Amino acid sequence: MSIGLTFVSCILEFYIFYDFFKAFFSKRAFFNRKGTVLPAVLLFSLAYFGVNLFNLAGLNMAMFPLFLFAFASALFQGRIRSKLLYILFACCIFFGCEFLFLVILEIPNFILGENGTVDLSQMPWHLFTLKLLTYFICNIFKQFSHKSETRMDGKIFICYLTIPLASLGIMILTYYSGIDFRDKPQMQTLLCILFALMQVGNMIIFYAFQRYSRELQQNMQHHILITEQNLKQSHYAKLETMHAQNREFIHNINNHLRTIGNLIDDGRSEDALKIIKDLDIELGENSGLIYSSHSVLNAILTDKNEVAEKEKIEMDIYVEPVINLNGISNADLITMLGNLLDNALEAAAKCSENRTIKVRIYMENEGNIFVTKITNTYTGPLRLHGERLLTTKKDVSLHGIGLSSVQTTADKYDGTLDYFTKDNVFTALLILYPDT
Repeated sequence: MSIGLTFVSCILEFYIFYDFFKAFFSKRAFFNRKGTVLPAVLLFSLAYFGVNLFNLAGLNMAMFPLFLFAFASALFQGRIRSKLLYILFACCIFFGCEFLFLVILEIPNFILGENGTVDLSQMPWHLFTLKLLTYFICNIFKQFSHKSETRMDGKIFICYLTIPLASLGIMILTYYSGIDFRDKPQMQTLLCILFALMQVGNMIIFYAFQRYSRELQQNMQHHILITEQNLKQSHYAKLETMHAQNREFIHNINNHLRTIGNLIDDGRSEDALKIIKDLDIELGENSGLIYSSHSVLNAILTDKNEVAEKEKIEMDIYVEPVINLNGISNADLITMLGNLLDNALEAAAKCSENRTIKVRIYMENEGNIFVTKITNTYTGPLRLHGERLLTTKKDVSLHGIGLSSVQTTADKYDGTLDYFTKDNVFTALLILYPDT
């Protein structure tokens, strides 16, 4: 095999491994930057290419796992034990595909009882067929692994399979076409280029299918979020009605007390007692805490406080009296504050003790900056994908959807969402710049 094709082979191997590992591990922060992965792939490919120049099969097989481990350690976060396990899987796929490739090539000989028409050792383009087979098997492994974060929808993946299967079939049948290109270097070169384009095309098509599947999932999740938000708005509207009844009741309490006093003065204690009983029933029906004069904000906080009480979570809420939410829509307020409080409640509920949530909502910079600070206790390790925080929900497709929607909504107000941890206390800090 020519030196150029050997180098191309090394590049393809490390790119396939990078694509494989990306499905199971988060990249280091540096490699989330645009244009940083390709130089790393080329650097490791060049180093492994140097090993290949010795032309020793045993040395190549021994060094390949070591290079993969160095590559994985440099580009990805994660435990060493987990990386070693997936490197073992990758090596089994890479070496197994070489064996499978030879078996596939011998199937026509076994069926027809004839020898191949072309000497494969003289056909350098078989490299691209082998790499396509490896890429194909890696994608199947990623699809059926529950830990993969790049799984496609099942129907979409089946549609995608037709393309690499057809490509592999065309490549393999080329060997049995009866055409010998050994004495035609121009045709060999052209066939290598076409096979290389077919390999790259399959990778691009897989990326397109994967992106389409991801967008379908995101659209579905957004639809779910919109439905949930509509339900929340309906719920908060009912709570707002309840608080309006509370305000009306408080406004009328003086009339009730004055009437009770007059009845007692007239010696009509039974009538006074009846009014007191009715008043107690009405008070029970209209119970609720008042955190803020803003009806929707108060409804959100009341609702979440009731959830906290059911989960036996201590919830400390303070809202600055002069809070100004005129520039923030009710729908956006529900999305941001509702999701942040849901995450805090979910995390605190998993603590065996010291279940606490503290909410502070106030204005800064003379009322021009809206600040929400929510701290909560949590237990267990936090999951990160790059700089994005993941929840611990069992459904992988739901990871980070809540916080992502908060950040997206905050962007409408030129705002920021930051979070940090210390001593098992998680803090989310939401800062908005509403129009005043």
